[in-house]
Amino acid sequence: MTFRIAVPFLLFTACAAFADPPAPGIQELPAPIRDQDYHLVFDEEFDGPAGAKPDPTKWSPRTLGHWREAWNVEDCARLDGNGKLVISLRKNGDRVETGYIGTQGKFAATHGYFECRCQLQKAVGCWSAFWIQTPKMGDPEVDPSAGVEIDVMEYIEGGPYYHEKVRHTGHWGGYDKEHHKSEGVGIKVPGVSEGFHTFATKWDEAGYVFYVDGVETGRWKNVPMSNRPEFLILSCEVQGWAGDIGKATLPDAFTVDYVRVWQTPAQIAADKARAEAEEAEKIRADAQKTAGKKSHPTS
Repeated sequence: MTFRIAVPFLLFTACAAFADPPAPGIQELPAPIRDQDYHLVFDEEFDGPAGAKPDPTKWSPRTLGHWREAWNVEDCARLDGNGKLVISLRKNGDRVETGYIGTQGKFAATHGYFECRCQLQKAVGCWSAFWIQTPKMGDPEVDPSAGVEIDVMEYIEGGPYYHEKVRHTGHWGGYDKEHHKSEGVGIKVPGVSEGFHTFATKWDEAGYVFYVDGVETGRWKNVPMSNRPEFLILSCEVQGWAGDIGKATLPDAFTVDYVRVWQTPAQIAADKARAEAEEAEKIRADAQKTAGKKSHPTS
């Protein structure tokens, strides 16, 4: 996940009381879409024995090895045996280790309501995040159809400026300095540093709207519309701009209760049609490649 201190943030004042709400039932639609025709298309409750990997049919580790100022290791993303995923942040000798997982190649969606219920870390020097990423974001050339990195939630702990401030950030145009653009919204959410809270975005043709515990916390004004399938990421990254990790009290953890995605019938149908078209194109390209080999046999 890309983050730059120079991103201009709009600061909102919370106008509703943010408590530590109980976990909603799986059949219960979140408040922002309760009266709308949305259907659950992705549900991860992180059930399984303590120490198990998150479901490998849905999740894969990402960017293993040294990344920024820590090391991403597989066993820092494990189930706790009580229906939660624990992304650990720990010291191992002279290095800091953490976890980083995503659904690339296993689940992606274009538009919908995306929600994560989690408990945030308390350590300084790092930031936890629930985000939605496009596989084309890192392309060196600007591609109008490349999509947008949608950071549903980023959280840094440390100092009065960062404490209990939730960030919703968008990145587009690629990651090179010449083309990269971003927009962010920041909001103080009293009590968000304690207990579990839900973080969500409603991403559709009308734009991007963000929520904490079902209360709207911001909208982007200038981020272009992404109309391509994007996958989910859960991470806790370490870098100096977020504070001195050497001053952190470790071990610590970013704990996730669930991740859920809902879509309307039209969004579901559009994603199905898109997937079928992509598969047909792949079959056509493979057949063309095979035909080319037959017409130019090697001796």
